Amino acid sequence: MSLNLTLSILLLLIISFYYFGQRKALHLKSSGKKLHSLPFYYGSWLIIVGIFPGLLFLSLWSAFDGPVIRSIILSDLPLIFQSYSAPEKDLLYSEILNFVANKNQATYDDSII
Repeated sequence: MSLNLTLSILLLLIISFYYFGQRKALHLKSSGKKLHSLPFYYGSWLIIVGIFPGLLFLSLWSAFDGPVIRSIILSDLPLIFQSYSAPEKDLLYSEILNFVANKNQATYDDSII
C-alpha cells in the first residue's frame, strides 16, 4: 500500500473518530447527562484510543518485517538448502527476492526454482 493511501486512510479515520466521539458527547450533554470534560476532549480521547494501537502495530511491523519475513522464507526452504552456510543462504535469499521482483517479466532463469 502506498504511503499516500495509508496517510489518507489514517486521516479519514482520525477525522471520523473525532467526529463520532464529539457527537456522542454532545448527544449525552443534550440529553441531560453531566459531562466531566468538554466534548472536544471526548473526541480527542477516542482518537488516541482508536488510532494509537494501530499506529503502534504499523510502526513495529515496519521495523521488524524484514527479519521476520526472511526467517519465514529461510525456514521453509527444502532440506538441501538447510545445510548451506550463512553467506550461501544470503545469496539464495537474494536470488529469491530477485526472482519475485522479476516475476512479471517474460525472461527468468528456471534454474533458480
